[in-house]
Amino acid sequence: MSKFGVPFRSMVVTGGFRQRTQLENLEQGVDVLIATPGRFMFLIKEGFLKLQDLKCAVLDEVDILFNDENFDASLQGLINSSPVTTQYLFVTATLPVAVCNKLIEVFPDCEVIMGPAVHRTSVRLEEILKSALLQLVEQSPVSKTIIFCNKIETCRKEFMNLSRPKESLFLVCTDRASRGIDFAGVDHVVLFDFPRDPSEYVRRVGRTARGARGNGKAFIFAVGKQVFLARKIIERNEKGHPLHDVPFSYEQGIFSGIGYPVWSPAS
Repeated sequence: MSKFGVPFRSMVVTGGFRQRTQLENLEQGVDVLIATPGRFMFLIKEGFLKLQDLKCAVLDEVDILFNDENFDASLQGLINSSPVTTQYLFVTATLPVAVCNKLIEVFPDCEVIMGPAVHRTSVRLEEILKSALLQLVEQSPVSKTIIFCNKIETCRKEFMNLSRPKESLFLVCTDRASRGIDFAGVDHVVLFDFPRDPSEYVRRVGRTARGARGNGKAFIFAVGKQVFLARKIIERNEKGHPLHDVPFSYEQGIFSGIGYPVWSPAS
């Protein structure tokens, strides 16, 4: 933005980089500070970061932040160090009920603003249940494919298995790659392992069919009771229903034997 003439200074502070360099840049003053919670709280506690002029705090991927047992203390430290007029924005593509309730507890006057595509997959996404990964690859080689696994060990194993096909480009990854990454031209997303959380289903398949004109296919591998759940998900997606509705209105249940929510029809 600054390259196009917007007059502001910005910087990034995270762990893994020299503190001295970051502190020297902070002394010059910044308008936009992008930080991880750990380094941010360190700078506050040590007195290197003053927030008396803070206008707005944006907390991205807030559902993941709340999974950190230390985040509650970090959030309270941010609130205590900031003016009472500071605006707080909590951003996420999927908002679990537990996280929403925590936000309301801390900020009773907060408002939930949801766009039409929140908790939904792209209308241009074609979902396909498959039985064998190599069969898929050999039948329809593609230029770019992202393959999601639940464990690092599975990623390594599947990477070795996919060394045979030469016509396709693969990225084998865990859910670390399902958030915020905008790869261009991804044709296929493969859910080799069925996601543990329905929110991650939305995020995984959202790596393809991106943008106003993007198209793509999601291949879902499922076994046993996962097949029934996968079909329910695809059915809801075809009807345009979110995988879980506005946090205050959806009913939660559990399939016998597996820990995936059952979603009630949209009202």
